[in-house]
This record gives sequence, structure tokens and C-alpha cells, in this order.
Amino acid sequence: MHTEARRNRIPILLALIAAAATVTAVALAGCSGKLHAPGGTTMPVGGPSAAQRTEQPQQSQQPQQPEGDGSIQGDNGIAVDADHAAITGLKPELHAALLRAAEGAKEAGVELRVTSGWRSRELQQQLLDAAVQQYGSEAEASKWVDTPDRSLHVTGDAVDVGMLDASIWLGDNGQRFGLCRAFENERWHFELAPDGGTGQCPALLPDPSFRR
Repeated sequence: MHTEARRNRIPILLALIAAAATVTAVALAGCSGKLHAPGGTTMPVGGPSAAQRTEQPQQSQQPQQPEGDGSIQGDNGIAVDADHAAITGLKPELHAALLRAAEGAKEAGVELRVTSGWRSRELQQQLLDAAVQQYGSEAEASKWVDTPDRSLHVTGDAVDVGMLDASIWLGDNGQRFGLCRAFENERWHFELAPDGGTGQCPALLPDPSFRR
């Protein structure tokens, strides 16, 4: 009698042990992030693991470098909306002000064209070297061409406008559009007005060397 009862309890005990083992395996899978399926395969539990999440590519926040060095061939310049490194390398606020000014100039019968905008550091250095050869010293050259470390053309914060009638018109009207002439000796050189183009234009400096 007792032997028969013990025999009947054995299957029940085995079933309880199997159930406890299954619960333990599931709990451990929750910690490891994997569930072992029949056949030795594994299935993810609770979404991607930390390693999987870190494998996703991170989007870069750095602006793309313009293609080319920004040099403009010829004396007539390029359009203010040209697909050219000298234009695409300009700061967005400066370019927007330039486009507004071009519309105003067009209404007055004047065409604004860019003779120089963004420049690479290499191009800026080439221009400085050429100026030193022309003027005989770096001190004299700096009145016309700044170093790559100081030039606002390299950072996309300056634009040169031609021809003569256009630069004169912009010098007289640029502040209405957020642009300011910067130097007495460079009628063609313009920068964004203070406060993002909404402020008053500062007094003209004699030449770039006075900004140091």
C-alpha cells in the first residue's frame, strides 16, 4: 500500500522539478537578455541588448566641408545663389542677408555678384603669400589680406561684392538687409550686421589690420 503511494508520487515530483527548472531558466534569460529555444538557438528577450543599441550609427552634427577651395575665376564673379563653394560655405545668416540684398538691388536696377566668399585655409594662405610679394612685407600685406587664423572669409562670415556700382549701392543700402561694410580701404567687403543682422553697423575700420 505504502509502496504503491510512493510510486504515484514520483511522476508528480518529477513534473514539479521540471516546472521549477523552466521558471529558473526564464528568470536567468531575463537577466542575460536571451532565451534558449529548442535546438540550441537563442531569442532576444526585452528588446535589443545594450551592445546592439550601441552598434547603430550616430548622426554627425558637423557641417559638411564645401567642395573646392572657394576660388572664383574671372572678374565678374558669380551669382549670389550659385552652387559654388564660395557661396555654400557662407554662414546661413550671412547668405540669407545677401539674398535679401540682391532682391533689393535688383529692384533698383543693380545686380549683386560675389567676387569672393568662403575660402579654404589653403586659398587664404596663397592670397596672403601673393600679397606679401606684391607689397613687400607681411605688415603691408595684412592691410589687404588677413591670415587664415583671422580671416572671416575662412569661417564663412565675410563676402566680397562686385562690380563697382554694386559695391557702392550695397555700401549705401546694406544695413537695411543686415549687411555692413567693414573697412574703409575695401569698398567690396561686407559682413553680417551685429545681433544676427538686426543691429546697427559699426564704424568702418581703416583696414583689416586694425581688427587685431
